[in-house]
Amino acid sequence: DGEATLTILPGTTVRIENDGFLSAGQGVDSTLVAIGTAEQPIVFTSDEANPLPGDWQCVYIGSDGSEIQHAIFEYGGSPCAVNGADEQAMVQIQASVRGVTNTTFRHSSTNGVYIGADGLPRAFENNTFSGNEDGSLRVRATAVGAVGAANTFEDAGDFILVEPATLTEDSTWANHGVPYRTPGPLGSNPSVAWTLEAGVRIEIGGGSLQIGGPLTAIG
Repeated sequence: DGEATLTILPGTTVRIENDGFLSAGQGVDSTLVAIGTAEQPIVFTSDEANPLPGDWQCVYIGSDGSEIQHAIFEYGGSPCAVNGADEQAMVQIQASVRGVTNTTFRHSSTNGVYIGADGLPRAFENNTFSGNEDGSLRVRATAVGAVGAANTFEDAGDFILVEPATLTEDSTWANHGVPYRTPGPLGSNPSVAWTLEAGVRIEIGGGSLQIGGPLTAIG
């Protein structure tokens, strides 16, 4: 059987029922292509008349061919039953997707986006985060370098929650105007170059940095 592709056209609104979710690439070969425009974004939202954060669960992306541009995700974020893990984040990326760009993530009851251990977007930039009830972006340390430029975090006190891991490939952590927050430890293998851009702030709660290779941190 061939791979199924769900293509959502510009200007479409997808209303997700209470505790519902949308999955692409979990358990079956499927791809989500949601490419809107600045004038006609694609909206993923609650089916409730008076929507609240956490009305629906998640959009899960587990296929490399998936792509999202000019979309809005809002009012999701409750524990997601897509793979039995009850992972909490409104959009969950567990593949090397083609890109997530020019997209807004707002009013999630938890993280707006989670980039997991198998997630490594080929483009993740020009996105906007606001009104999320936890760190708007949660990302495995090994995928932080895939978070590109010009992502905007609108809320004071927002942060990027980094899941502990050891870097196995060269990685540059960009300054997005909010701190990286992690329980630690974070580390890098020998010969792995880890670069922190000027202005980057890492907040460590009880763990440590374990640097195995060259670290460049020049303010």
